Amino acid sequence: MKTIQTQSWLLLAAMLAGFILTNHSANAQTWTLTSAPSNNWTSVACSADGSVIVAASTNEIDVSTNAGATWQYRNVYDYLGWTSVAASSDGNHLVAALPFYQAYSPYYPPPSNLVFLSTNTGRSWFASGPPTNLYWYAVAASSDGGKLLAAAITWSNYNVYRSGSLFYSPDGGVLWSNCFPNLVSSSWTAATISSNGNVMAAVSSIGTNEYVFVSTNAAVSWFSNCFSTSLTQLQSSLACSADGSKLVLAASGNSIYISTNFGVNWSQTATPRPLWSHVVCSADGSRIIAVSNDGLVCGSVDGGATWNSLTNPYQYWVGI
Repeated sequence: MKTIQTQSWLLLAAMLAGFILTNHSANAQTWTLTSAPSNNWTSVACSADGSVIVAASTNEIDVSTNAGATWQYRNVYDYLGWTSVAASSDGNHLVAALPFYQAYSPYYPPPSNLVFLSTNTGRSWFASGPPTNLYWYAVAASSDGGKLLAAAITWSNYNVYRSGSLFYSPDGGVLWSNCFPNLVSSSWTAATISSNGNVMAAVSSIGTNEYVFVSTNAAVSWFSNCFSTSLTQLQSSLACSADGSKLVLAASGNSIYISTNFGVNWSQTATPRPLWSHVVCSADGSRIIAVSNDGLVCGSVDGGATWNSLTNPYQYWVGI
């Protein structure tokens, strides 16, 4: 669940160029460089109070338990290329994902699973259950870490084609099920879950159309909205309010879209159209921040009605 506290931003942002910044100001105008090592960061997540931060890169996973003051390297697995991380509200439960093609080697077979879990703030990890031969691209977790989503994009390598999939776990990663086993040629690029895990949403490319799938009963049933062709690309991002009623979609190379009724209806906001990479929102959905690969950081304090560009060190933003 990508949310931020209502009264202050408590933000963290990762840059592909190498650094992690935090922001505790009420207007998100002041950023502080953390002591995290310079790295090719790909994803970042934190606990509800911002004290626990987990960051993934093409090289490693690092965790901070003091709001970014100090960091510890976590030896999760020898293969590289982490794509996404998620955290529970208390920061104890962490989720991290690898793409299959990065893990594959003719000399070292890939592990049986490529979604890794930790229940002790990253001190130890274990591989979880979805199929290994998928390119895992996004993960999401409920507040208690008990309900998980893992999204995989379509990929091909060595003349082998794999369709993407969306998998759901109701028990913290013990059991997993394919949400759409009969859906072929789908590529899932983003996922989010409400605080209690009952509301979840994911973005998928199917053929020439783009869809946002929403469930309000913990993956028992789903409905979808079809957006225009090529609305989203890789690096699309979803966020939701704590109760899941408000959803935010940041479409790379397109606008930011808002739903205030659990994804039934969507409205396009008056934002620029850079290469949006990630979006977060507050627990009540009123505050939203989106970052882009172009260095733009935009914020809204009224649920997306109006937007302002926020002061930031110009960088290639990959996560927030």
